[in-house]
Amino acid sequence: MIRPASYCGVVGYKPTWGLMPTGGVHPVSATHDHLGVLGATIEDCWVTATLLSANRNRAGMELDLLPDTGTAGRTAPPRRLVRLYLNAWESEVADDVKSALDNYVAHLREQGIQIIDKHNNEQVAELEALFAAYGEDSMDIVAHEMHWPFGQYREQYREMLSPRILELLERGERIDAQTYDRLLHRRDHARAMVRAIAAQTDGFLTLAASGTAPAGLEYTGSRSFPAVWTWLGFPAFTLPLLAVDGMPVGVQVMHRDYQDSALFRAAYWLSQDAQRDI
Repeated sequence: MIRPASYCGVVGYKPTWGLMPTGGVHPVSATHDHLGVLGATIEDCWVTATLLSANRNRAGMELDLLPDTGTAGRTAPPRRLVRLYLNAWESEVADDVKSALDNYVAHLREQGIQIIDKHNNEQVAELEALFAAYGEDSMDIVAHEMHWPFGQYREQYREMLSPRILELLERGERIDAQTYDRLLHRRDHARAMVRAIAAQTDGFLTLAASGTAPAGLEYTGSRSFPAVWTWLGFPAFTLPLLAVDGMPVGVQVMHRDYQDSALFRAAYWLSQDAQRDI
């Protein structure tokens, strides 16, 4: 949801993990599989996701629609946002994309929004370091969990599986039950850190993709920026707020689990602010 929306210049919404039912969807990773929505506007995504959600009354869930767009339009700007760089910022992002996001963050500061990041906040610096240390955990979990049913497919239809699938299956076989349990505990630790920071802020932001859409069909781009929030199972929007050489680049706006309504309010204000500047 997050990366394709960035490439196409549309809004993408990936709710809290488990919010939308995955019945009828072929499983890959039980703790990573998300459903989401792509749409022309943030309101379209929100209404669609709400209607599709089978769990909207679940205890602790906050995916109730705002009464109307007029009420959303009176939403106050977020007071404090966390900017995340992530490892891919230095290794994957071109200078023109960096400048685009830096300029956008500067604009938010001019609007009176406090931006905290690893350079001015110790908690955020610790979180960035944790993400760097656990960078491979997400794919290790996916590799372990996809054994069912892909392991059976390999036995019966090996020639039909891509080299990437076969590689992940082999990777998963090196992860025993104790290692898998340790991976889940480390993810729980990361979730707790994000929740603690989220309690003091109105959300997080970073890039939705490392850059503009790559040419051709052989490579669909890096997952580095959206993968972290998928690993956590927390909600995120892609907002089409940036452009580089006439091509769209999305800003990813995120929050902690079950704070989808709070995320919507922040993302809605950012979308409206961008339209006011046009």
